[in-house]
Amino acid sequence: MQRREFLKTIIGSCLLAVVPQNLVWAWSKTDEKIFAEKIDFAYSNGLNKLPINQIIIQIAKSFIASPYTEKTLDTIYPEKLIINLREFDCVTFIENVLALSLCIHQQKNQFADFKHKLAFIRYRLGGQISYSNRLHYFTDWLLEAEKKNILCLINGFDFFQKDLYLLRKSQLAQEKNPSKIQELQKIQMIEKKLSQKSLSGFSCSSLPKATLQDGDIIGFASNIAGLDFNHTAFYYQESFIHASSVNKQIEINKQKLIDYCPKIKRNSGVIIGRVL
Repeated sequence: MQRREFLKTIIGSCLLAVVPQNLVWAWSKTDEKIFAEKIDFAYSNGLNKLPINQIIIQIAKSFIASPYTEKTLDTIYPEKLIINLREFDCVTFIENVLALSLCIHQQKNQFADFKHKLAFIRYRLGGQISYSNRLHYFTDWLLEAEKKNILCLINGFDFFQKDLYLLRKSQLAQEKNPSKIQELQKIQMIEKKLSQKSLSGFSCSSLPKATLQDGDIIGFASNIAGLDFNHTAFYYQESFIHASSVNKQIEINKQKLIDYCPKIKRNSGVIIGRVL
């Protein structure tokens, strides 16, 4: 076996070792059909030969006009890996497009490949599928994605650090399920650790100095107490593709990123992740 093929085999084995093995799935036949259509679309248009950032853009654009729906991951408890390619919130849009794009880039064309890739992105490295192991805060999501070598965070001129408590505070007082309470208590510990993390990025005023490329993942840092990010998107031609809660669909924003950031008063800046 040649050295390159040997290394690919070893790396593949290592990745399988850290993907949760107790996956419990929740999806529909429609999701399988959409996945197959995206794979056909990718190979028919030569996307598998493009750089990863361009694959991301083409897959993201292929979902334009798909509906925006909130809290698609919170319909089932205990936790299952929910696969929903029919409707998205801003984070599940990022996760699904990224998982699809990585499958295409790596020529992993089976629905099972996509399921494992999505689980690898959505949950803590090496963790089980559980509510507390899901990466609820985008700070956590970005740091874990960097740890998994999915992306690198782009250094900026500003630093963002928040005291995070919104998720646990909003649910713990009203929760009655003992199991869910235990998971929320675990999340409380995660929040404390994340509150000590500082992310490098760009304030809205320093954003014009940032060098972005199409396909970069953008997190809009929040100035709301207890919350780290307001929104997520893919950078595209000075603007971005996102799941819009205003227009209730996947769309290309009509404003430039540098104009949009300061216009939304709850935005304090952006953190940028570049997919490797």
